[in-house]
Amino acid sequence: MNWYLQEPKLASEVAWILTYLTAGDRHYAAELLEMGVGPLLVAQLAKQRPATAQAVPFIRTLGNLICASDMFTIGLSREADFLPSLFHCLESDSR
Repeated sequence: MNWYLQEPKLASEVAWILTYLTAGDRHYAAELLEMGVGPLLVAQLAKQRPATAQAVPFIRTLGNLICASDMFTIGLSREADFLPSLFHCLESDSR
């Protein structure tokens, strides 16, 4: 599953697909988190230095996951780079 993360544009496109999958049904969000997508999204967001437009699908997907369940929020907040990466995006001139 990590092969697409080597190419930033492809990783961004995959994140857009994940955004649509996680936008509605909690079932998809739960399945994706069980597959380990959460830490991968956080890692990709952490690589966005400086934060650019390519960070948008990662932020949106993580937002969808957080909105799906408090359990998902707790799980993602335990990722070391999660909050620092979000703060970096908020402080960016590209927001």
